[in-house]
Amino acid sequence: MSSSVSSYSGFSPKEDDKIPVLDNVDHISPEEFYKDYVSKRVPVVIKSSLPESDWKGYLWKQEDYLLEKIGQSVCKIEPMDPSTGTFGQGMSRNEMTVAEFLQRIKAGERLYLTTQYDDSDDVLDGDDEVSLLVKSLCPAPTDKLLSDFSLTPALMGNLVPQQCNIWIGRSENGTSSGLHHDFHDNIYTVVKGHKRFVILSPDSALHLQLAGKISKIHQNGLISYEGEDRPQRSDGLTELDAAIAHTQFLEMKISDLKELQASEDIIQRLEAEYEAEMDNVLQMQLGGEAQDWDELQEGDADSLLDKSSNENDEGFSSADGGDQLDSEEQVSESGNEKPSLPDHFTKITVPGLHKYMGFDNAKDIIPSEEERTALSKTHPLVVDLEPGDMFYLPASWFHEVTSSSAEGESSIHVAFNYWFHPPDNLHNFDHPYEDRDLWKAKRSMVSKAIQRLYATSGTTEKRNWEGESSTSEKQTKKRVQ
Repeated sequence: MSSSVSSYSGFSPKEDDKIPVLDNVDHISPEEFYKDYVSKRVPVVIKSSLPESDWKGYLWKQEDYLLEKIGQSVCKIEPMDPSTGTFGQGMSRNEMTVAEFLQRIKAGERLYLTTQYDDSDDVLDGDDEVSLLVKSLCPAPTDKLLSDFSLTPALMGNLVPQQCNIWIGRSENGTSSGLHHDFHDNIYTVVKGHKRFVILSPDSALHLQLAGKISKIHQNGLISYEGEDRPQRSDGLTELDAAIAHTQFLEMKISDLKELQASEDIIQRLEAEYEAEMDNVLQMQLGGEAQDWDELQEGDADSLLDKSSNENDEGFSSADGGDQLDSEEQVSESGNEKPSLPDHFTKITVPGLHKYMGFDNAKDIIPSEEERTALSKTHPLVVDLEPGDMFYLPASWFHEVTSSSAEGESSIHVAFNYWFHPPDNLHNFDHPYEDRDLWKAKRSMVSKAIQRLYATSGTTEKRNWEGESSTSEKQTKKRVQ
């Protein structure tokens, strides 16, 4: 693969480099965290949880507490693939309550709970984009745990949340995710058990055996793949996503100007721009000649926009297999037939990787010549996480995760993570996304979804998420209010 596809400018470890470790986050501001780690695309281990104002997930160590909070929630549970001894290899998932799931894994069944679903799941059905975002942001059973965590932790500053997930399994010897990368920035917290990450920087893609064909590695490290329905932008959106968000921004702007009784000429110009953008969305959605938005029958336009949002907005389903894109263990809904590997997975086997890394528990399988050659051109780093540890991993860093219960225990392992849309305006804490107008609209939609989530759950957000707003802007708002 030609190095010309890569414009990555972030941290790329060399021999003997180590991942930085913070004792806690008490003495680092969100601005400092962004400057030192997020903007430089540097993974970092934090030997503590988020402040209690944002996080009480330590309560989930107690299985009785989990049962009380989410025992009756129905989730889709994945069985282990008997042919490989791993999860995420194409086995279909079955619905059951969390209580039944916990009972069955204690009885010895090899099952795994992940709250990430693709768009074929009715769990992600929604009447409109906000309804879809509500379910996508906090899929069951995490919606029953909202009193224990903030959807917008202060540490992550102005990054826009994409989803949160809980992962529960049981393994004394460890189960693996396979070597892959994700498409969002990740804050990962171990609640119970142990996690071992093997990580490689995004520019390692130039040497690894990927299932997909890379079109570009962006400056922020985000990897795009060939295919018109694949996200090609550095913020991870497809062109259709961006066009829809632009119409939402124009709607917001027109509404604001009407409230301010602005000039009719200005409003009409924006309305004409809005109509043109709607026509553009239709053309992209229909894949054919441009069609006038006004000529659609009533209801058709909303249907198309909802379909676009459902397929492409938060999960990028057509591009990346829905929310499967960001997954600790890749899950398929295609029955027991094994699908081809998603673009963002490598063909390097877990036994081959573990043997190359020299892990004590590696199977006695010699890596292939191709695997050894590929890995020898990279600088993998190992991160071991204990209960209470957090780990920040920027988008498109490759990683293989081995999950295990505590040594000598047969209890469950539990982890929780946040996904955030990857920033592409890396040197601006206040405005971390280059397409500012578009992300103003996206942020507004996410904010509405968060408000609806908390209203539905009967809890309140643990801090006021004002969203992307610089200090000077906040001061200006105070003066005019």
